[in-house]
Amino acid sequence: MNRINLLAGRVSLLFHLLFVFVALGWTSACQSRQEATVQPENMVSDTTAARQTTPTRASDSCLGDAALPLSERQACLRSLVCKRLRQQNFAGVLALDSLYGAGIPMPQDDWSGYHNLLDSVRTHVSRTDSLTKLNLPPDSLAFFQAASLITVCQTSCFINESCCDYSIALAALNAFTENYPQSRLADNAGYLYWSHYYCGEGGYDDGALHDMERQFRQILTRYPDTDLRDELEFQILATEMDRSDRDISKIKRLGIEYLRRFPKSPHANEVRIAIAQF
Repeated sequence: MNRINLLAGRVSLLFHLLFVFVALGWTSACQSRQEATVQPENMVSDTTAARQTTPTRASDSCLGDAALPLSERQACLRSLVCKRLRQQNFAGVLALDSLYGAGIPMPQDDWSGYHNLLDSVRTHVSRTDSLTKLNLPPDSLAFFQAASLITVCQTSCFINESCCDYSIALAALNAFTENYPQSRLADNAGYLYWSHYYCGEGGYDDGALHDMERQFRQILTRYPDTDLRDELEFQILATEMDRSDRDISKIKRLGIEYLRRFPKSPHANEVRIAIAQF
């Protein structure tokens, strides 16, 4: 089972978790995975208050200087937008584009990425505002706000050498787990966290695979009644298959047991094909 198959379950899980968002008229996309190592210093939790933030003249002087070449102003806008986005100053991102976007059009090779970024920010702002109005329990609100950050992290401001930096989403998921250890969504938070911790675009090394398996098993142990058991056991099997030191007999045993327990799983056919290759 290669890294693409290993990621498939994680993509499907994120879609499952964001189904609530879609049902409420929201949309999202999930495309990549990676390791995150930088923790943010602060998080914007009040979107409405954040909208009062506007870029200062000192920080955006390069944008208003018509004497500068367009390419420099484009790079300046891009840099400031990404800086505010990494600070989770979503209002600042939208304010910058509102003030300067029309006058500083992005180059053709960056136009799509830039506007996809803005769409993700607008979706996140709308989503978090709507969540706040639903009067959800504090743990549910915190979880879905953290999960929403995952799609923000899949924009071009967070991409580095084919991997996305999920640090702000990971920090929010970690904070959720610390603040609500008994939440019914704690297993979901743990799964999302470890599903986005390592960069898998170039293939996971054995150390990462061993760690992922250990973390997934810990989630199963900690939350024996989790509704993610199918997904978690599939990922454990996938990590076994991806290792360079794979144990064929163990893989077959785990695969047969998985099919016995989850014959109607969306992964069942994939597992049958995979174990037949050994």
